[in-house]
Amino acid sequence: MDIGLYEDDLDDLIEKPINRVKSAEELRSHMIDENLNDFGKAIFLLNSSYEAQIIVGIQKLPILLKMDKSQCIHRIFPKFKETCLIDETNRSLEFYQTIGSAMSQVLSSGQITSKDFANYFLDSIANKVYAYSEKSNDYENTEIFKNWSEVIFEIVDLLPENLIKSFISDSISKIKTQYSSRKCREYLCFLLSRSAPRVSAQINLNLIFPVMLDLCNDTQYEIRATACRCLATVAKGLGSETCMDLVVPEMFKFLCDESMLVRTNCFQSLIDLLELFKDYDAKNYLLKKIQSFIEYGLSTRDENYLMTVSKNLGLIVDSFNEIMSSQTKLFFVDVFCQLCKNESLFSKRSANETKYNWNMSKISLARAFPNVVLITNSVNFENKLSQCLSSLVKDRNEKVREAIALQIIPIADKLGKQQHHLIINDFCTSMSDNSILVQTVVVNNLENFFKMFLKDESNGFLSETQQMPGYQIILKKLFELENSVSQSYKYSLHVVILNSLALMPWLVSTDVLVDRILPLLESRIDARALPVRQAAAKSMLIIIRKIPRLSIRNNYFEKLLQLSSHKSCYKRIFFIDICSMILQLYSKNFFKSYFYQPCIRLAQDKVVNVRIRFVKILVDLKRIWRFQLDRDKLENLESIAKTLLHDRDKDVFELAQRAIVQMDFIKSYVNNENDEKLNRIKEEEENYWFELEPKKIKSDNRLSSGFNKIESASATNIGKASISRNQSRLAKTTGHQNLRSSLKIESNLHDRPQSLVDMHNHIEKRTKNLSLTLNEKPKVKPLQQRRNSINSEIYNRNFKIEKKMFELNRNFFKESLSPGSPVNSRSSITTISKKK
Repeated sequence: MDIGLYEDDLDDLIEKPINRVKSAEELRSHMIDENLNDFGKAIFLLNSSYEAQIIVGIQKLPILLKMDKSQCIHRIFPKFKETCLIDETNRSLEFYQTIGSAMSQVLSSGQITSKDFANYFLDSIANKVYAYSEKSNDYENTEIFKNWSEVIFEIVDLLPENLIKSFISDSISKIKTQYSSRKCREYLCFLLSRSAPRVSAQINLNLIFPVMLDLCNDTQYEIRATACRCLATVAKGLGSETCMDLVVPEMFKFLCDESMLVRTNCFQSLIDLLELFKDYDAKNYLLKKIQSFIEYGLSTRDENYLMTVSKNLGLIVDSFNEIMSSQTKLFFVDVFCQLCKNESLFSKRSANETKYNWNMSKISLARAFPNVVLITNSVNFENKLSQCLSSLVKDRNEKVREAIALQIIPIADKLGKQQHHLIINDFCTSMSDNSILVQTVVVNNLENFFKMFLKDESNGFLSETQQMPGYQIILKKLFELENSVSQSYKYSLHVVILNSLALMPWLVSTDVLVDRILPLLESRIDARALPVRQAAAKSMLIIIRKIPRLSIRNNYFEKLLQLSSHKSCYKRIFFIDICSMILQLYSKNFFKSYFYQPCIRLAQDKVVNVRIRFVKILVDLKRIWRFQLDRDKLENLESIAKTLLHDRDKDVFELAQRAIVQMDFIKSYVNNENDEKLNRIKEEEENYWFELEPKKIKSDNRLSSGFNKIESASATNIGKASISRNQSRLAKTTGHQNLRSSLKIESNLHDRPQSLVDMHNHIEKRTKNLSLTLNEKPKVKPLQQRRNSINSEIYNRNFKIEKKMFELNRNFFKESLSPGSPVNSRSSITTISKKK
């Protein structure tokens, strides 16, 4: 059997030494004596042959400097220089990073002056840089050179201006006279660009800028490219006017260099300087130059240059959008389309490298897409950019599809509200993507996508003509996305999808909600993950509030109430979670009427976890009762809490103790104005939806027919008729099978007059209350005005009917008591009506 090993390989494995256990002497040589003080321990660590112990010793330098400055300078610093700056041993990247952070902490601590620090360390570290710059260009020497250069740059960021000036002057003179290698000149370029923001404009102009120009004119193209890339940082330190006069003309020369690398770096530096120029003439001049350089880049088909153009195209358009002419806008749109569609522009290198560069270019173009939309109108977008958008959405590379999926919502914002429908097909294409990266982006943008099409004036009740455009295909793709996410066990994404469905009442009609959305949410209530179930229940409760059909609402509430007596304890625990959601979404009166009793029954549940979950909602249950009016309910709730104190389970006992302490500090919600306002708004919304029942037309017909039959009706029949009109709204059955439409109806039944005198007093009382409510009515929003107008119309109609009945019966009562018609005082009103 061939296992893929040859004899030589087996010999290597056999002869390979096994890591043996170290002897006691070797272990003792790496152990620190406990009798040593902190400085002795640091010296021992710096003398160690193991790099890990040396790193620990370097990290202690700032701490030891604060403990004893003189002892640290005389004992620790010399040992540090000997171990780290004189030793030629190659170290890891962590070693040099530790040195840089330690030097920065020592310099920023203020324990020693910057001048002393430069004398102690700066020259030694610079000599290490120069030494490794003259060595061979192998990988190890190059990496060590870069690491020591980074240490220098971190130190320069903390030095004062005078020391930076002297250090730069010294470095320039050394590199010109002693060290002339390519590494040293590149190091000087980065040093000058790192030092330019730390010094004044005068030093930049007299010292740094001339040296940088010399480096830009170097004989080696690598040095010229590096200097051109660093030129932008130096130019920013000179100011906008000096930059326009001195730097920009030189950049235009370097943009015509024979090396494409120099041109690419110089073009990137020129783009970085655009933020400095605010003058119209300067921006117009730069725009023409940049346009010509982009045309040159398209003609040369250099991949690095084209990638730089793609990367900065959005910034260019955003900077010059105000001064662009229509022809210039069309030029940039055409450039965008060519870079997006034409793969032949990236064809000078190998196939794999070409694909990589083109994909990176398309990622940059996807990020620049919203800025390009700013310079187009709807016609150009449909003719040109829509094709680019579709090609990016359907690209083979998932990174490109992810990048464009991130920008679809910003693109829609740039298009405007009237053109949002143009991105629906592309967003649906992204929703049907199988890549997890794209699905994550699309799901996170779902809520923002739906908010673009919200109908604020609908109040959650849409007709078929007001629905979101293309809702059929959107819902189809959304359900497919939800199904795929649910099967991939991405619970966080599944929760986001279900939460976004709560916006559907403002997007689609009631029939779509009932037929498609609610069945999906109902099926997800039985999901395995608890966050998914909670998100489905919350969205379903929000949607149910916006459905003006009593039978459908009753059906779903009955299903939720059945969870309180379910065999599974998990379902009963979930019912308590639903109760907490209802307390947030619905009014307190609604909860008290239909969910309070099933909820408190779970306090005596046999399962401990159910009782634990119930104890956590005790505090919220107390907030729904008023102290003065609901004392019996409050006493009952407190008795339930006290019985939980005697529970055998320790967790229930501890949670009950905390709940009772919190309940003692709760005040009545009437004293909280904000809470009372929110509760009042919820009650108004609930009453508003009950009044939009389809049965409203039938009730109006009943009122009109009852008004015609008033003359022949008796006082007894009047009471029956008034009760029969509200019979459909007052019907109650056991087990919470039917829900009442309004909590005010029950109080109206108790206050209904039983005689003519009581009717007269009742009408006067209602007129006073009506006048008070109309006078004391606060300023409300348009939604509340619409609801209140509907309420007032129904109330006035009922009031007129009752007043008419009272007048007819009063006239009849006077005629019956006249001398010509003797009536026994014991005779009933029904007998009087029969005689008449």
